Amino acid sequence: MIFSLAGIVGVSPLEFTLRELLDMAVGRLRSEWERTAQISFMINAAFGKKADYKNHNPFYDHAAHTIEMTPENIELMKKEFLK
Repeated sequence: MIFSLAGIVGVSPLEFTLRELLDMAVGRLRSEWERTAQISFMINAAFGKKADYKNHNPFYDHAAHTIEMTPENIELMKKEFLK
């Protein structure tokens, strides 16, 4: 497993802990999937298909990127943006 993770990242496994290699490998995979999803989105857009690039990315967590709008949230945003 250590050598597989080091292969994904492209570094020597002897210099890093398993945790560091895992974090680096996940970061690289996230980055590559983000790029792939954006390319897929651009290809779909070129052919007139409506698609959200986030739907093509298995690492994208839709639940983590949603905010429930409440009157309190709106007031906080007004204060922040209307300074």
